[in-house]
Amino acid sequence: MGKEYIIYLIDTDKYASPFDINMSVDSGYDHVHCFSNVEPEDVKNLVQDAIFSRGVKGCQYTALFIGGSDLPKVLQVLEEAKKAMVPPFEVPIMIDPRGAYTTAAAAVAKTEEALVEMGGFEGKNITILAGTGPVGQVAAILSAKSGGNPLISSRKFDRAKGIAERLSQEYQIHVRYAQGANAEEIYEASKDADAIIAAGKAGYQLISKGTMERLDRFKVAADINAVPPLGVEGLGSLDDKEEFMPGKIGIGALAIGDLKLKTEKNALKNIKGTTGVFSFEEAYDISKELLAKRKEK
Repeated sequence: MGKEYIIYLIDTDKYASPFDINMSVDSGYDHVHCFSNVEPEDVKNLVQDAIFSRGVKGCQYTALFIGGSDLPKVLQVLEEAKKAMVPPFEVPIMIDPRGAYTTAAAAVAKTEEALVEMGGFEGKNITILAGTGPVGQVAAILSAKSGGNPLISSRKFDRAKGIAERLSQEYQIHVRYAQGANAEEIYEASKDADAIIAAGKAGYQLISKGTMERLDRFKVAADINAVPPLGVEGLGSLDDKEEFMPGKIGIGALAIGDLKLKTEKNALKNIKGTTGVFSFEEAYDISKELLAKRKEK
């Protein structure tokens, strides 16, 4: 009998995510084992117990999934997991902090697809409202790397400025920033946008119809919030490149979520038998491939 596939969920939160457990099972893993409240100093022993116990050949049947809502700590855990590998004892690592990476990948891929159909993505201004969280930060990185010109907003100017400058330096891109604490500031942050991605918390409206009616340039709005009130007023969760206002195309949270689910599932399948780290750039490639295949049908 051959070896069975095992994935270890290493989570910094109190509980490992049931979402990621379900996705792992549905992606064909025979066993899913969860470790919660993981601190960076815990990682070396966990990883080396996982890789050494199955032998070199057994590593191809083993994978790690790193998650949690505390992004800095999650990234520390990732670094410790990478350092714990002892070639040729190496297993793949997927990182998706509370789904932020696959959600951002899906949101930007859908936004890019819509803009390309309307003339192109290169050089387009992308305003990412509430863009200082994990989803917004990754959306800014991916937008810039794909030729867009992202801007992130935050209720606090210093936070937007600090994160934009860090991302710009770390990834060798240019991310603009603005304060967005009220309707007038949201308008100012969005007045030159070709597309708006609402990356805020569930149940929090970021931009109103009144504000959008004042925006002459923007063509596409995408929203990751499926909990009323939605992030973009008037944009339905199920909308998938639907005209939700005159001349404005909307991509709702459930349309983004459907692509996010498929992206995560494909990623979990694809990492089997590989090595290295699967992060947001790989997720973005999968999201775009899935959209391209759908067009071919």
